Amino acid sequence: MRPKRPPKPPTPPPPIPAVVKPEDLDAINPPAVNKIPTYISPGKFQWNPSLPGPKGDKGDPGAITRPISPAVTADEIAAGAVTALKLATDSVETAKIKDLNVTTGKLAVSAVTQPKIAPNSVGWSELKDDSVQPSHIRATNEPVTGQVPAVSDVQYNFDFITPVTRPLDPPVATEEIGAGAVGSSQLAVDSVTTEKIQNGAVTSPKLGYKAVSVTIPALALSGSSGPDPELVGGQILGSYPSVGNALVNLREIVIAPASGAVSVSIWAAVAVDNTFNVVVLRG
Repeated sequence: MRPKRPPKPPTPPPPIPAVVKPEDLDAINPPAVNKIPTYISPGKFQWNPSLPGPKGDKGDPGAITRPISPAVTADEIAAGAVTALKLATDSVETAKIKDLNVTTGKLAVSAVTQPKIAPNSVGWSELKDDSVQPSHIRATNEPVTGQVPAVSDVQYNFDFITPVTRPLDPPVATEEIGAGAVGSSQLAVDSVTTEKIQNGAVTSPKLGYKAVSVTIPALALSGSSGPDPELVGGQILGSYPSVGNALVNLREIVIAPASGAVSVSIWAAVAVDNTFNVVVLRG
């Protein structure tokens, strides 16, 4: 019997190349200029745009060009990635500052100078108590011994004036009293004497009483004046006839409590008009 031949040894696998090249892998998108392969999974890679690697990185493909085109967009910058060191001097403009975001803490000490303050923007409420001294106010004349500063106009100029002391020496003169400055509260009790009253100045309304003329027509027994609010609640002081019958014919004088009208009646009618003047103390 012939002996069996030994089995053939298995075919060895092809040698593994020393370097795996992109073309040896299965790409999921086609390559393009300035793209590099990125590993995805065993046997899989995709072509991505080249990005700058760390300085000295051995994997830097060396395909990066400057400037980067297209430019980096907002979506490609991570939140908080732009720190103070990344901002160039004078790079933050007015338009980049959000309204109402410059708070007190953002202002440096002594940062707000006079040119930064708008006209008429500092009011009394913004001034600290006791902060405005005479040296801060613009003077319009030179001081002299015994004088004090006094504001002279709305622009906060001031004049140096002599302070007022009491009692006044010399006394206040006529030209120093303003027109209408002396009212009833400025007059002392019993200060207006006869010689102080100008002739003809005391008119009927200034008197506490009023004379009312009442006519009784001929052949009538009574007559009345018109309503007078000043006489409501008044008091009759007396009467005297001016025309007609004598007082002996006078019967009664009354004041209407609601209207102030004065009524006069007589005992016997006469053939002529009778006019009586009735003196009434105002109510």
